[in-house]
Amino acid sequence: MAKKAGYKISSSVNEGIFEFILTGKIVENEIDMMLKEFNDRVLASGVDYVLMDVRAIKGRYGYTGAYKRVRSHSQEFYSRIKTAIVDLAENSVYRNYHETTARNAGMNLKWFTDIDEAISWLKSE
Repeated sequence: MAKKAGYKISSSVNEGIFEFILTGKIVENEIDMMLKEFNDRVLASGVDYVLMDVRAIKGRYGYTGAYKRVRSHSQEFYSRIKTAIVDLAENSVYRNYHETTARNAGMNLKWFTDIDEAISWLKSE
């Protein structure tokens, strides 16, 4: 019997921005499943702007996890999708590494603690 995931995903499209909200608790062996669901939902939406809100999720997996997550997206994330991640200030130690790793992979990604700043960045050209 498969164990139910400890996280919950909510998603919607508002003003051309795909909003992905992750809540609950995620453990390391669920990350691949979550990333697949994230990729599938974003690509099905057809939008070019993604807001990923991870402030309410419990569980972080450091630098190796950030590298793996950045390198596990569909090709569209590297060619056309602009992504803003909103996280808690207490996790800001990962900000520079996450942004640099994403940039090196060819992603247009920025990390924020303020959701309004993230939305403004997504809407900017």
